[in-house]
Amino acid sequence: MDRNATIRSMINTNGYGLEIGASYNPVLPKKDGYNVHIADYAGHAYLRELHSSSSDNIEDVDYITHGGPVSAAVGEVNCFDYIVASHMIEHCTDFIGFLKDCETLLKPDGALVLVVPDKRNCFDVFQSLSSVGEMLDIHLKQPKKHESGKHFDHMAYAAGRNGHIVWPHGCPVDLGFIHTLPEAISAFHQAEASDEYRDCHSWRFTPSSFRLVINDLHEIGSIKLKEKSFREGNGPEFYVSLSFDGGGSPLTRIDLAKNITREIAEVIVN
Repeated sequence: MDRNATIRSMINTNGYGLEIGASYNPVLPKKDGYNVHIADYAGHAYLRELHSSSSDNIEDVDYITHGGPVSAAVGEVNCFDYIVASHMIEHCTDFIGFLKDCETLLKPDGALVLVVPDKRNCFDVFQSLSSVGEMLDIHLKQPKKHESGKHFDHMAYAAGRNGHIVWPHGCPVDLGFIHTLPEAISAFHQAEASDEYRDCHSWRFTPSSFRLVINDLHEIGSIKLKEKSFREGNGPEFYVSLSFDGGGSPLTRIDLAKNITREIAEVIVN
């Protein structure tokens, strides 16, 4: 089963859906008959210009968010049977806010499917895992842009393997930094000097750390969604389905925490 088939298997594709941030690689192309709307930060004309080499795959954008809440752009509540967001949640300024926004849009029996980078197999390999405490702090502030320190970390510790920013899981990696410290501090100062949103990875996970975060956010009442299903990926991503009626992770909190240490230990560095 290829990645898109895996993602589709986690939802009822006969329903009415929303794909957030489809860009030039939609999971559920309208041309293939899926009853889906597209939300993105900009319109399709801009996206086609930005990704000119892949412009034929860019969907017409139904809801332009301009970096704001998706629900505000949609203007309805409890309207979608499913929402799909691939390699998007790690870019959100407010992790909890994004999940609560999706809760607003989903029908009571709807599902949110997230495709999430596995930090062990991408340029985030040297970065620390994201924590619930960090998410709670950010959610209280509800910032419009990433903190400047996030940009420093994003640049200072981004790693590459033989010129690649992603690699297969379990292979030995000869890693090197992509950027320099002067570039990192420059990114920090540029972010400080501007009120405009600048993109970067703000959140980083292994499979078990993500599952633990979702479990804990639900248990403390910060989100209503729970894990419905989980799938390992064959490389730099994994797949999680969340719903209001999900059973949650079948693993205990302590088992997930123990798994995190095992997952980190699987990184083989030459």
